[in-house]
Amino acid sequence: VAQQIAVSRAKLTDKQLAEMREQVATGRSLQHDLDRFGQLLTQQDTGGIFSTPGVGKAAQSIVGMWDPTVKEMESISNKVAPLSRPIGSGSTSDFDAKMFLSATVGLDKPKETNKNIIQALKAKNQSDQDRLSFMENYSMANNGDLTGADAAWSQYLDANPIFDPSSPDKPVLNPKRMGYKEYFQSGGKQPAGKANDPLGILK
Repeated sequence: VAQQIAVSRAKLTDKQLAEMREQVATGRSLQHDLDRFGQLLTQQDTGGIFSTPGVGKAAQSIVGMWDPTVKEMESISNKVAPLSRPIGSGSTSDFDAKMFLSATVGLDKPKETNKNIIQALKAKNQSDQDRLSFMENYSMANNGDLTGADAAWSQYLDANPIFDPSSPDKPVLNPKRMGYKEYFQSGGKQPAGKANDPLGILK
């Protein structure tokens, strides 16, 4: 029975890690588009008439008919929107998930806001990569068993949101955010059990 349980957990772990790797791959594709949008921001102002209620969308369409830069930025915004929103539990903290619902680059947003959103999405992509690394190491340290890993990671995310909690109405990066290794090494509070030292890095 114990062996069957171990095999079952190993299969579940493989499935979870495969899903995380797919999410990381999506993030890398998204990053290419974000970098391109950032380049276009140096050529084209955003906000202004594009954010005017009632005429903003129409302005984007009209200007985009003769301005390829505006057309490309609009295309990138439409592509990025559904990909930038976290899917599934464990991807981000609850606070970050709510912020990401509206944090999508676009012609309707001021240039500085777009820059902040690009940086936040880059941070999310890095967080996804860190999560994968964390889970892979946790799995190796616990014979393919991820029991307790989600709880440890969730506590890290809640303590270190990507967005600044003091700015809930505007996307601003959290200046106090720690990397996960730094957080665990600092003795960040952990759940009881295996998650007390998931990677064996606490001193």
